[in-house]
Amino acid sequence: RTSLDSADPEAEAVADLQKALEDLQADQVSGLKAGKVFAEHRAAWAKLWESGLAVEGRLDVEQAVKSSAYYILSSLREDRPYSLSPGSLASNAYNGHTFWDTETWMYPGVLIWWPELARSLIQYRYNRLEAAEAKAKGYSPPYRGAMFSWESAFSG
Repeated sequence: RTSLDSADPEAEAVADLQKALEDLQADQVSGLKAGKVFAEHRAAWAKLWESGLAVEGRLDVEQAVKSSAYYILSSLREDRPYSLSPGSLASNAYNGHTFWDTETWMYPGVLIWWPELARSLIQYRYNRLEAAEAKAKGYSPPYRGAMFSWESAFSG
């Protein structure tokens, strides 16, 4: 939960946690080893990992690639066109901003392996296209096309 999609993200996160704990408690009472929330979590990640890369004979390379993919996947939502920050959820070093190179370096792999998530990535730029075109036209002499910022936040 963030302030981008909730008036009170802390309260909603606490409510989500309370619901998960209630589900966990109900599962423990009924004798289930892995509760509903955990099972849903594992199933969602298993679906994401169906696509991706396998490197035969180079476990170290495969682990590095999958580690990077994890940070990308944990930062994207199909229903939220917020793009990606270089630090992902692992860091606040970039304050959640997205940079010019997201589409160059991260988008191609996401498009190949997780096209439904790639749509939300490119939607971020598309939603800001009109403003980028206006920026390009605002120069003297005006430029044709679009001029996106080097760095931008959710607001553009």
